[in-house]
Amino acid sequence: MGFEQLWPGQRAYEYCRRENDCRWLASRCRLVNQRHGNRVGLQQSLHRLPLTNVPPTLTNGTAISAQALHSLALRSNGTVVAWGVNDVGQTNVPSGLSNVVAISAGAFHSLAVKSDGTVAGWGLNNYGQCTAPAGLSNVVNVAGGVYHSLALLSNGTVVAWGDNYNGATNVPAGLTNVVAIAAGGDPDIDTAYSMALKNDGTVAVWGGATTTPSLHLAE
Repeated sequence: MGFEQLWPGQRAYEYCRRENDCRWLASRCRLVNQRHGNRVGLQQSLHRLPLTNVPPTLTNGTAISAQALHSLALRSNGTVVAWGVNDVGQTNVPSGLSNVVAISAGAFHSLAVKSDGTVAGWGLNNYGQCTAPAGLSNVVNVAGGVYHSLALLSNGTVVAWGDNYNGATNVPAGLTNVVAIAAGGDPDIDTAYSMALKNDGTVAVWGGATTTPSLHLAE
């Protein structure tokens, strides 16, 4: 193939995701054919991306989350502030969003848990990763991956939705007593996986790159 092309404002990675021909870094990336051994170069230098431009009005933060090219902050009044690259709406916090108790930044989307146990999502939604399953409630935490999302419920169970590539949303049957969750993956090498920490200190992992066994955390 051997091409180099600019696709501003588009997720070029989606074009060739299943073929593993291309890689991406941002909407302004210069794309090259991976099979020819070329490296990906940014159209604009990374230091010029707005990754560290924390809004000067941000105060009273209680939690933060960052992944890929954008960041989130939860304020003590239950509102969310977002900054960074916004090519797919990942920093467009929904108007009127309030009473938020937990946040998570996915690769290209953002998630928030409200005090009523429901989930709000915004940004790239090509696999439904921003759209929580109908009837989802009693959520206490969320985790955003590349193209999938996780929710931890108050009863210690996990719900997953979005792209099921590599089985990232196949929550293991009988998984209970979960106290923390995380969603990982790397679109450059086409992997996606999910993790859950149980109250006995063991870790469950499913999806791609599941070579790490369950383990007991050192006290």
